[in-house]
Amino acid sequence: MIPREQERVPLLKRLGPGLITGAADDDPSGIATYSRTGAQYGYGLLWSVLLTTPLVIGIQIFANTINIAADLGAMGNALQMLAGGVSEIYIVFFALLSLTLQIFVPFPRYAPLLKWMTLALPPPSSAWRSTSPTSIPSRR
Repeated sequence: MIPREQERVPLLKRLGPGLITGAADDDPSGIATYSRTGAQYGYGLLWSVLLTTPLVIGIQIFANTINIAADLGAMGNALQMLAGGVSEIYIVFFALLSLTLQIFVPFPRYAPLLKWMTLALPPPSSAWRSTSPTSIPSRR
């Protein structure tokens, strides 16, 4: 049963950061793989967290740096196609704008905007439907 206070809160405010996280690429095949692996191995592979965590952190930092540069480049090129001019200037503009907003605007203030922006994502592709349980490796 929903408490009275939550009945008056609009749906978008109740969704929370889970909507943004869900749009970040936790697809059904990944969830199925993690669940099946956890069911088969239990805590038996927990020791590997000590070895893999530093590697994952390094890869994530490197990959995010490349991704940010690619996103800024794409935004600069898109604006160049729309407005003309030099894309490098637009890239620097978008980088400074993004950095300024991240430093001076608190997350709770722009989180609703991120929620609405997730609605602009394309619908799932046919790759979601092509995943079968037989594609998950077995322990045998």
